[in-house]
Amino acid sequence: MLKNLRDLVTIFSICGIKNFNILIVAVLFNSIFELISFGLLIPFISSVMDNEIYQKINSFLIGQNFFDLNWLAEKSKKDFLVFFIYNILALYVAKYSFNLFFNYYFNYKKIQFEKIIASQIIKNFATTSNFSFLNIPKSKILNDIINKLSTVSSTVVNFANLFVESIIFLIIAIFALVTIGTLSSIILLFFAISFFLFFLFYKKKAIKWSMERGIGGDLRSKNLLDLLEGIREVIIFSKYENLLNEFNINNNKFLDPLKKILFWNSTPKILLEFLFIFFFLIFFLYNINLGLNLDALLIKAGILTVILLRALPSLNRIIYNYSQIKYATEPILSIKNILNITIREKISNNDINFYKKIDLNNISFAYLKNKILFKNLNLKIFKNKKIGLIGETGSGKSTLIDIIVGIKKPTQGNIFVDENNIDNTNVKSWIKNIAFVSQRVYLFNSSLRNNITFSGDSEKIDKKFFDEILKIVNLEDFVNRKKDKEFFSLGEFGKNVSGGQRQMIGIARAIYSNRPIIILDESTNSLDENNEKKILDNILNLKDRTIILVTHKIENLKSVDEIYKLNNYKLSKL
Repeated sequence: MLKNLRDLVTIFSICGIKNFNILIVAVLFNSIFELISFGLLIPFISSVMDNEIYQKINSFLIGQNFFDLNWLAEKSKKDFLVFFIYNILALYVAKYSFNLFFNYYFNYKKIQFEKIIASQIIKNFATTSNFSFLNIPKSKILNDIINKLSTVSSTVVNFANLFVESIIFLIIAIFALVTIGTLSSIILLFFAISFFLFFLFYKKKAIKWSMERGIGGDLRSKNLLDLLEGIREVIIFSKYENLLNEFNINNNKFLDPLKKILFWNSTPKILLEFLFIFFFLIFFLYNINLGLNLDALLIKAGILTVILLRALPSLNRIIYNYSQIKYATEPILSIKNILNITIREKISNNDINFYKKIDLNNISFAYLKNKILFKNLNLKIFKNKKIGLIGETGSGKSTLIDIIVGIKKPTQGNIFVDENNIDNTNVKSWIKNIAFVSQRVYLFNSSLRNNITFSGDSEKIDKKFFDEILKIVNLEDFVNRKKDKEFFSLGEFGKNVSGGQRQMIGIARAIYSNRPIIILDESTNSLDENNEKKILDNILNLKDRTIILVTHKIENLKSVDEIYKLNNYKLSKL
């Protein structure tokens, strides 16, 4: 549990969540209200049922020197009890009012924490220079943010409730020892020991179920993502059985631990109710055997009832919140790991601007020791040159581009830009020089204008430049045919455009960014021959742009300045 707390503190620290003063004060006030409201019931019940206790209370009010309470002591028993009832009622109104505030405030903070952490994760993805997070499956990241993050933020409430209820239970146990004596203390001690043993048994189980559910959730999200991404192929080929079977297996891995958790969460309440009745009857038998008179027995029974009615729910809440904290082990660990991986490293004060050349010096890359893509590769790319890169499928062209961009690190070797060594401290600055178009262009569910300019539809853009780009990528006629023109919505995942139009939009996005380097990685393979030739000619005629064109079609490289081929771990100039 302490490890979960430390991990939670780490998460909050990374996200800049620091001020817990109001939370701590709210927890303390809630504990005080609970204890005072509970403590007043015992003397009230005793006063009603035993006149001798009433007289002792009266004597105490007269004898104490701190407040002048003689006026209260002079009241008749009836008036005294009426006064007591009104004050208890007022206290309970205040208590339950504060309970409402306490619950609202803690749930408000829970949602606020969830918003802050989610926002920090997304911000980290966009700003980190540690791109190793790209190796994490997208389905896992989605599951972490959509499902696990809520569990993490709820753990704050669980820790607060556990703290409050533990204090209350401890005070009640001490109070029982003082007011009723040994038997009640033995009863509460028995409860405490029983549930301590339950904790020991449950601890490892809860962590195990938490891990199983986390893995199952990640795999289930992967199945759903695969299904949605490949739904056309599933429909056309009618091959859904394996997908369905795999989903059902992983869905069971996700839900079966929850079934166990829900059962064990409900078990303590049933056991506590049974033990309450059992020990209540034992209490009566014990006192009857001692020969205790009926009035004294009823007073003790009333006091014990009040104690147990507050102590047992408190114990049940302790167990519930403890189990929720243990159950949150895997989600807390997952969120902490994502934040740790994507923490923004110290940034160099020197901006990387591209003036002369990119120099790849003895670059090697291997996924595994026995899977080398290239070795001791050297390449110089001068500013405003048009470079072609060809190679067989799997030769490492896209990996080489990722290394140039800075998304992947070489196994050995260095990348220099105008004598600046590119590393984690300046890679984000370097990337600002590059516009990249991949083979599969990602389109947002928004207007064509927004997808090209990354500006909101109501924001001002360079309309003249925008219109020129539409001509360059041959989208002008397509846009003019649309009722909404450039505000035409591309739909979810760009479903309202063809594969070729998708690539045209990606190229238009790269040109509009006005960055000095444009990299096209098989970015025209969905275009027909005429469109492909026209658009490539337009791009290669752009002034003041360094173009790196990756393709498997040698005929597309007729107008470039230099052509390099990646083959057998080496890069050779053609």
